[in-house]
Amino acid sequence: MVKEDEILGLVTRYLNERRFDCIEALYMWSQGAPASDIANALRVRYGSGGAYSTVINDLSGLRVDSYIRETEDTQVSLDQLIRDIFRDRCVPIFLERLKESLKNLSIRARRILFILLRGGLLKYGSETPIDQLWLTYKVIFNEELSDFEKENVIRELLKCGLIEYVKSYNYKMVFPSYIDVISPEISKIIRLPRIEVIELKEGNE
Repeated sequence: MVKEDEILGLVTRYLNERRFDCIEALYMWSQGAPASDIANALRVRYGSGGAYSTVINDLSGLRVDSYIRETEDTQVSLDQLIRDIFRDRCVPIFLERLKESLKNLSIRARRILFILLRGGLLKYGSETPIDQLWLTYKVIFNEELSDFEKENVIRELLKCGLIEYVKSYNYKMVFPSYIDVISPEISKIIRLPRIEVIELKEGNE
C-alpha cells in the first residue's frame, strides 16, 4: 500500500519537472475519467497523450492500481488525497494558464463560452451535452457550423483547459474543478457577445 508522502512526492516531482501533463493525467485518473478520454484531452493540450502511461507506470511503482484505495499510514482515500493536493499545490498554476489562454479564444469559442455562462452550465459537476450546445448556438447566432468547424471549437476549449475532457461515450463536456473560481471573472478577462440567450437546461445522464 502507498503512503501519503509518496503521493505528495510524486506530485512534487511532476511540479519540479514542469510535467503539467502528468499532473492533469494523475488528477483525471483519480476522479475516474476513462483512460481514452484522458489521453485524448492530453493530446489536444500537450500534443501527446503519453503522460497517462507515464502516470500509470509511476503509480504501479508505488504499488497503486486503483484510485479506490486508502493510504497505508493515514487511511485517506486516494481520490480525495489527490484532489486536495491538486487544489492546494496545482490549481493556482492552472488558473493562470487558463486566464492567459482565454484571451486568445476565437469568436466562435467565445460564443460557446457565452452560452455556457448565461445558461448556468459552466460549473464543476456539470456535464453539458455538446450537441445541445450547437442547437442553441444556431438559434442565437443564426449560424450553422460544419462538423469540422464544431470540432475545431471543442478542440480550442479543450486546449485552453476550459473543458477538462470530453466523455466519448455520450459526447458531454466535463469542466475542471477550479472552473467555479474563474467563472465570475471570465467577463473581465475577455469580451463576450452582448445578446440575450435562451435558457439551456443541463442534460441528464
